[in-house]
Amino acid sequence: MATQVGKKILRQTKNVTKGYSEIQVKVRNATSNDSNCPSNQLLMEIAQASNSQIQLQEILEILDKRINDKGKNWRHVFKALSLLEYLLYNGSEYVISYAHDNIYIIKTLKEFQYIDDRGRDYGANVRQKSREISELLTNQSKLIDMRISKNNRYDNIYSYGFDSDDDVSTSNDRTNYDTNYDNREREQRERDEQFERDLQIAIELSEKEAQIEKLKREANSKNENLLDISDKTEKTPSAGNLLSFDEIPVTNNAFSFDNNFTNNAANEYLRQQQMQQQQQEQLRQQMLQQQMYQQQQQQEQLRQQMLQQQMYQQQMQQEKMRQEQLRQEQLRQQQQQQQQQQQNSESAFGSSFDGGAPAKRFLFQVIINN
Repeated sequence: MATQVGKKILRQTKNVTKGYSEIQVKVRNATSNDSNCPSNQLLMEIAQASNSQIQLQEILEILDKRINDKGKNWRHVFKALSLLEYLLYNGSEYVISYAHDNIYIIKTLKEFQYIDDRGRDYGANVRQKSREISELLTNQSKLIDMRISKNNRYDNIYSYGFDSDDDVSTSNDRTNYDTNYDNREREQRERDEQFERDLQIAIELSEKEAQIEKLKREANSKNENLLDISDKTEKTPSAGNLLSFDEIPVTNNAFSFDNNFTNNAANEYLRQQQMQQQQQEQLRQQMLQQQMYQQQQQQEQLRQQMLQQQMYQQQMQQEKMRQEQLRQEQLRQQQQQQQQQQQNSESAFGSSFDGGAPAKRFLFQVIINN
């Protein structure tokens, strides 16, 4: 908590010293590196501000910086992608153009890597979000439908309030619209829930990381205290205060007291180490489960892609067959036309030959008479 408060104060100081605008401060807060989730009110304010050309440029300027962050600042990247996804659904249409122009940057984040010194892969959240946005940008019709569903609902409701000469048609239109809206609303809820789950996972991982760091600091502090106590007990008394072995009371034996204290401290340290190992094992199991879930999703996506590819190949094959049939039909018609033309030519030639015979005989008779 103290670390987050310190980061918040530092961020506020930068907001003032670097002259960030009001909307840029909101974007920086929504994409901060702490484990807090941005509120819906803050996201709505940013989405509304994106309709202003000037404020949109200021928003995208901060998003560019956050998306291009690296390493331990993985939350900057993850929250920036989450905010970009929210703006694609709820913000200005220019956000879609911006995302298409920078899709190569978004796709490169599919390879984002950050593994801490304990082997925990925090880059998995960024990679998953990058894949989701890339798939969304390639499905333009779905994105447009989701944006329209948010803007046209009230317009349709108001249009149904006016008088109509065709009540049956209006009722059917209302039924169809309600069905389509329910489907789009359900998809939007699923995306919102997935967004909340992703942020919650990131927050839980951050909290567990903070708890482990706290236990580690406490264990180190106790070890330092034990070393200080050991140094004090091992100091040699001055020559004037030396006691003979017989003069040391057995009941006040300092060595027996220190050994008991040391054993208790060591047991406490071992117990904390065991707790830390258990927490690390739980985190590892959670990461394994998350990786298995992601692998299942990838396999399902591959299966869907294969099905789509098969359907596309079948359609292409059918189209080729149809074109071949058309070509054969055209050839057959051309052959028929050529045969018909040939027959017409032969008929015309025969008629000309028969009609010229009497003329030749008449000419021959004239020559003989002369």
